Amino acid sequence: MRVIGLTLGVGVALLILSGCETLRGAGRDLQSAGDRMHTIVNRVNFLW
Repeated sequence: MRVIGLTLGVGVALLILSGCETLRGAGRDLQSAGDRMHTIVNRVNFLW
């Protein structure tokens, strides 16, 4: 019984960790996209 609890606990912990990694990766993608947009906007403003 205890082994099942341990296995479940480890599985849940791994799921949470991988979820956090996915979120962090998505955040990084959003940030780089935001930086790209910022650069484009700056270039456009510079041209105007």
